[in-house]
Amino acid sequence: MNMNFRVNRDALMQAIGQVIGGVEKRQTMQILGNVYLSLAQGELTLVTTDLEIQLRTRVPVEMGVAGATTVNAKKLADIVKMAPDGGEIAVHLRDGWLEIDAGRGKFRLGTLDAESFPKMPSDGVAESAFEIPQNALYRLIEKTQFSMAQQDVRYFLNGLLFDQQAEGLATVSTDGHRLAFARFAGLGSATPRQVIVPRKMVMEMQKTVSRDSVEPVHLTLRDQQIELLCGDHQLISKLIDGRYPDYQRVIPNSNEKRAVLDKAELRAVLQRASILSNERLSGAEFGLSAGELRIEARNAESESSSESLSVTFAGEPMSITFNINYLLQILSVIETEQVVFELAGQESSALIRPYLAPAEDSAAGTAASASAVEALFVLMPMKM
Repeated sequence: MNMNFRVNRDALMQAIGQVIGGVEKRQTMQILGNVYLSLAQGELTLVTTDLEIQLRTRVPVEMGVAGATTVNAKKLADIVKMAPDGGEIAVHLRDGWLEIDAGRGKFRLGTLDAESFPKMPSDGVAESAFEIPQNALYRLIEKTQFSMAQQDVRYFLNGLLFDQQAEGLATVSTDGHRLAFARFAGLGSATPRQVIVPRKMVMEMQKTVSRDSVEPVHLTLRDQQIELLCGDHQLISKLIDGRYPDYQRVIPNSNEKRAVLDKAELRAVLQRASILSNERLSGAEFGLSAGELRIEARNAESESSSESLSVTFAGEPMSITFNINYLLQILSVIETEQVVFELAGQESSALIRPYLAPAEDSAAGTAASASAVEALFVLMPMKM
């Protein structure tokens, strides 16, 4: 095999960055640490896989001789990263070695046969396929991914639920202590379908789509796979096999006590309270009364903090304890300047949502844009 081509360094760096996340980190098979390179018709195709997820992209090149091989992905990425910005890189496959000419640096990497690379096919009949704006999908993931469980024995919690409903697409995550829900209502009619997407695929999907683009991304749900197509990028992943809990039963619908707070002020108070909170539990007690919220934290050394802030609240005084870190993560994905807490009692879950004026609330339910991504969060109280 005698493949060779020239390519812009920045374009190749971007393409490698798109697929490097698919490389198998445990190195159970040497070839899973490699990136598959295939040159044809003026384009270089790059593919990586860990047998659970596969990432593929393309980059235009000045083509010499077509061919295919695989090479260690990390070493290739490091070499390209160190090459001069904006320069050209010449690549030549000769006698089983990949020779790379990057400015003043010349490198020679060992390769493995392209035919040995275990590419994942698009497997199974498409049970559902639809398009969604990139910015909407980005926000659906952004507002829910943080509360996925990590290495939970309830393996179905270690991913993100994609709930395709007749009125749109919802994403849901929970680790048993909190729940995040987001919904985009701009898809039109669709066949109801639920799939659980693994954490790694969720992170790669968010990296692939643009937060600001309204261009569509194509999603295909199969029996055991999810596929995303976005421009030159293709992502395929196996699904988590399992039945997700009935999340609708977890969302409170009768919390009558309502508090409205300034988000920036609340976040600042929580950040200060975390300095003296118990490092392991990271809890703070919320004392609510008419017009005031007092947040108190203490640690095992009997050190403490207490701070109050203004709040719109007219119910009976109450206290409830929350995990500070969980609250800060929720606040970080709420885009409104104010946040609403809906409460029932000190032992009942709180419903947290962005504060929308009535006119905004109505518009959010009908607009088919990223702003139509509604979100809410359920947080269980702590017992200190």
